[in-house]
Amino acid sequence: MERDYLYVLLAILIWSTQAFVTKLLVTSLSPVIVYFFSSLLAGATLLILYFLLNKGASARRIFKKPGKILIISVLLGASNLLLFTSFSMLQASSVVITLYVYPILMAIFNSLLFTKKFETRELVGVLFGFLGIFIFATGGSLTTLHIESSYGYLMVLGGAVAWALYLIVQKHFGLEVVSSNGLAFLISALFALPLLTLINLSGIYSISNPQILVMLLYFSVMTFGIANILYLNGLRKVRVINGALGSYLTPVIAVILNYLVLGELIFWYDIVPILFVFIGFLVINWNAVSAALPKLRGHGPSFGQ
Repeated sequence: MERDYLYVLLAILIWSTQAFVTKLLVTSLSPVIVYFFSSLLAGATLLILYFLLNKGASARRIFKKPGKILIISVLLGASNLLLFTSFSMLQASSVVITLYVYPILMAIFNSLLFTKKFETRELVGVLFGFLGIFIFATGGSLTTLHIESSYGYLMVLGGAVAWALYLIVQKHFGLEVVSSNGLAFLISALFALPLLTLINLSGIYSISNPQILVMLLYFSVMTFGIANILYLNGLRKVRVINGALGSYLTPVIAVILNYLVLGELIFWYDIVPILFVFIGFLVINWNAVSAALPKLRGHGPSFGQ
């Protein structure tokens, strides 16, 4: 069991580096170029890992539901492109903090798409989550918006919406996670081809810079590929809700790393919104949380067992 938690923790630590690496990449390359190459590399990595971990799996098997794969490809592509673009407009920490409203959005979309009755408890959780984002957007003043770039925040929120829909739809379709993600990344890379004709491609030669190439490989292979495999392996024995709770360490660690690597200052209104969204998540998922944490119900495996 300890090893399974270690897998989840390693995945969280890798994901925490994603923000500052993305910021460094879009400083040197166009977000469209980063999106194209990272999608290609991530898709190839995930499919290679899928076939390595599933001996005898046929390529025909992963193409069984082309329509559903296309839908999640569009959502994944939209999310990544919007988020990469937002990193070029905002501080990395601003993107990470705003993005983590997506669990609250998932609760809303679950209710709207699947006619699930919205309970009072869930409404309270949603309000907590958006209150956290409001605190961040106003710089803690609660009266005046403190926004670096309106377009940047629209990009992040759009990316969060697409990401929340992507996670919901993928689960609803019942797709195998690794192979469907791999295909979705590869297909979404194709969406970038028309966009590449509209931008100045002179910056593409920067990829030959060893430092940029290493960052691009790390970003694509580790944060999109290896981290996902570690997390999924860990969840085989770790309760899904525990893994989800643990993933809220990601924005906190990311903000600290952004300070150490990028020199982005940390203010109290950077951390408090994450706590509010976390509380909102707890309230919305209270039934699963209370079943997973033994101290709340007096039974079940403990976090360290």
